[in-house]
Amino acid sequence: MTHIPLPKLLTALALFLIGTMFLWQFLQGMERSSDTHVHDGGMRDDAAMIYDGVYEIEGEQIALRHGVSTSTMRDSSALLTTTYFGNAVEYDANADATPEAVFLVSQERGGSGVFYYAIVAKRTETGWQGTDALFLGDRISPQSTHVSEDGTISINFAERALGAPFTDAPSVGNTVRVRVDPATLRFGIIAGDMEGEADPSRMTLGMKEWVWVRTQSPDGSIVTPRTPDSFRLSFPSDTRFTGTTDCNSIFGDMTVRQRTIHIGAIGATKMYCDGAQEPVYLELLGAVVSFEFTSRGELILTTGTGSRLIYR
Repeated sequence: MTHIPLPKLLTALALFLIGTMFLWQFLQGMERSSDTHVHDGGMRDDAAMIYDGVYEIEGEQIALRHGVSTSTMRDSSALLTTTYFGNAVEYDANADATPEAVFLVSQERGGSGVFYYAIVAKRTETGWQGTDALFLGDRISPQSTHVSEDGTISINFAERALGAPFTDAPSVGNTVRVRVDPATLRFGIIAGDMEGEADPSRMTLGMKEWVWVRTQSPDGSIVTPRTPDSFRLSFPSDTRFTGTTDCNSIFGDMTVRQRTIHIGAIGATKMYCDGAQEPVYLELLGAVVSFEFTSRGELILTTGTGSRLIYR
């Protein structure tokens, strides 16, 4: 039997104990990291995970569980699937020492579209909650989200070139800059020199050229333009409108009284475009009965049956 000197034995025992201690600390660290991780936007979600919360999207309360919500759409058998996308950032929008979260979700509504939204959410006693998600686009490619020192949130994504079909991959960079109203925790788009939220009481039909971004039907389905920025609407006077579609230029007379609006016969140039969305769009435009503005700087035209044409 080989005899091991006592000093060497004690040294080996000490090394064994040190190695065991380091191994224990490593395993403890792995366990903590599995419970607390940092999103790509730099936000920690160890307190209450943002992908378990209730958020308002297009007027509906969506409850995410483990980042997913699946339900049946209103007045339809189509499946509504909402999925946590990420790009989360955290900052204190209302200076109450409890940071809010801004992140993206995607939503599929039974068709070919994949709609992306930005959500601002706050911690409550019952979990994370968010109101009035901001629509970003259909089948875009989200890139990153950043918060500047002045509280401006920049949401970066790629979209298709003007006139490109949805079969093309998004290749044109775009950035939506928003601020969050500290009182309501709702988004306000920053456009041009506009600081923070728009003031709906000061907005007018004739203030700008409006671009159609989507239509929401009463059953919850959403239609977006296949050729972004091609559907435009202007109001050069209180009785006249002009615009463009994905095929023709349009024009006509209208009557406006307070928040009600009646579109008269719609005139158009006579080009024929196979597969254009123009016929359905003009049918809805001719059926609008009211309009309103939002704090995001949007114009919403509502038809008599409840469809909402949303412009920016």
